[in-house]
Parts: sequence; structure tokens; C-alpha cells
Amino acid sequence: MKTIKSAVPWVLILAAVMPTAFQARAVIRHVPADYATIQAGIDACLPADTVLVERGNYLENLFFGPYDITVASEYLVTQDPADILSTVIQSAAPGIPVVHIIGGQTRAALLCGFTITGGTGMQGNGVRCSGTSPTIAYNTITNNCPTYDGGGIYVELGGPDIRRNNITGN
Repeated sequence: MKTIKSAVPWVLILAAVMPTAFQARAVIRHVPADYATIQAGIDACLPADTVLVERGNYLENLFFGPYDITVASEYLVTQDPADILSTVIQSAAPGIPVVHIIGGQTRAALLCGFTITGGTGMQGNGVRCSGTSPTIAYNTITNNCPTYDGGGIYVELGGPDIRRNNITGN
């Protein structure tokens, strides 16, 4: 009678090793060192990635996709309030939010450490949350003047965690 060796131990070893071999690692995407714009950094993100933005003025409108990611100025690392005032996102297009967060993010998604300004027109919000619940913290949201709804932060169908923001002149 022949003895057949069982493959079960190898299957168990593969099952234990494969998940760790294929786990995604969070990536820090630096703007402008790695990406010319904040939006390009966001577009390259996978879940749990961070877009870390150096001081400067960024003329753009941002759209968070479906992932829980962090988009932050260097304030996230330094805790220096000057980073908030020196990292400015100003609307590049009238009628849309400066930052639009859509896609069902949880509180793990974070927008942190910016001056957000210049939203004008029909939905010229500083930050607009649609069907999502991100964390919005340590920002200065100022001079966003919609003609229809919103202002500093507009929320529809969501429950963001909004804390320690300076919201003025909206």
C-alpha cells in the first residue's frame, strides 16, 4: 500500500504567509516634491495613504475620491500653526467647492492644516461633504461666498467630525 503525503501543511503555510505578503502599505505622497498638485497626490492614493503638502499657495479645487486618506499640510507633523496659515488652497474655479469630499469616507479620512479660501458661485463652499463623514480639523476656512448654499462647510447626508477649525468671513 502506498502512502500519500498530505499537502495540508503547505496549504496552511501559504494561507498564513500570503495575506502578509500582499498587504498594502500606506504611502506618504509629498506635494510638490513628488506631485505637482494636491489633486495629483489625491488621485494617486489608495486607502490609508497620506498626501503631505509643503507650505505654499495652491490654486486648485480638490475632490476626494472613495478612500479614507489623509490630506494635510506639514502641520500634521510639526504642530506649528504657521503651517496652517502658510499652506493655502484657493479655488481655481468658481461655482464649485474648494474641497469636495464624496464617496462615503469614515472618520479615518482627514483634512488637516490648511487655509481654505476663495469658493464663490452656486456652491462656493470652503469644504463640501456629500454622503460622507470625514474628520476636518485644524484648518482656517475663510472668505468662501456661495450664492446658493453653504459657506465655510456644507454637509449633506453625512456626519463629519469638525473640530478646531477657524471658520470666518464665509
